[in-house]
This record gives sequence, structure tokens and C-alpha cells, in this order.
Amino acid sequence: MVSLIMNKNNTNLEYARNYYSKNKEIIKKQVSDRIKKNRVKILEFYTHGTFKCSCCDVVGIEFLCIDHVNNDGNKQRKELRNLHSFYRWILKNNYPDSLQVLCHNCNMAKQIYGTCPHKKLSTV
Repeated sequence: MVSLIMNKNNTNLEYARNYYSKNKEIIKKQVSDRIKKNRVKILEFYTHGTFKCSCCDVVGIEFLCIDHVNNDGNKQRKELRNLHSFYRWILKNNYPDSLQVLCHNCNMAKQIYGTCPHKKLSTV
């Protein structure tokens, strides 16, 4: 992907804009492929290769997402602004312990109710 380096007469910026406009679809595909690759790498790390929800053991990459253990994801989302930046942050920070993998159902239940119903069932 093109990195934008500005100089006094903006020739690099102009070149980058022209390059992007001519190669938009290729660049979008490269970015999309990189996001998918990083997502798999991150999910593989946090699930130890099992690709399972840490709460209910549902299996499958399509069902999984990254969850902030301390429920502080909103703050980080505002800082990083997009998924690509979030995945790069995880990799750059060597897979922080403040994250876990949940399925989308457990993640939403945790967000709405404060805890996942599976956690309540396991304590009964």
C-alpha cells in the first residue's frame, strides 16, 4: 500500500492520490486480505488454535470476535477508529491479556446484561 509522505510542494501526496484512484480496487482487496489474515492470526493466538468462544465453546471463525475483558472497548474504538487499526494495535502490543475471544452472542449478552448467561448457568 502507498504510504503518504508529504513534502513542501505536495508531489508525493498528489502521486499517492493518483495511484490510489487508478488502483482503488486492488488496494481495497489488499487491505481486506490483510485484515482477514490478521484476524485469523489473532483469533488463533487467543483460542490456542481451537477457534472456540472462551465462554460457550461455540466453534467457527465466522462466529467469533475480540472482546475487551474489562469492558473498555468503547474508549479504544474511539481512539483507533477502525478494525484494521485495532488488529494492528493487538499485534504491535504482543497480544495483550486484556482481550479474549467470545462468540457474537456471548459478546452482546455481556454488553447488554453485564455478563453472559452461560456464566450464570455455570455457577448454578
